Amino acid sequence: MKTKHRATCLFIYENSILLIKMQDPISKIIYWYPPGGKIEQNETAVETVKREVREETGFELQLLNEDYVITEYEMLLQNMRCYYRI
Repeated sequence: MKTKHRATCLFIYENSILLIKMQDPISKIIYWYPPGGKIEQNETAVETVKREVREETGFELQLLNEDYVITEYEMLLQNMRCYYRI
């Protein structure tokens, strides 16, 4: 199976977390996930997060610092395997 790399960002404000709502077109199952997406060729994880946040929410992301956590995870979801590591 080919590995795909993603970058995501978790926005926490007071007691709220920003999540994107998506419905699977086939199963009609609704998923909630943090903004993010596939890291394109020659793109850093930070660049990916900025682009994906803009595409998914319309927000322009400005990083106040570069503290971040790299997480890898593994899960199998409709023929997709994801790897988690914190």
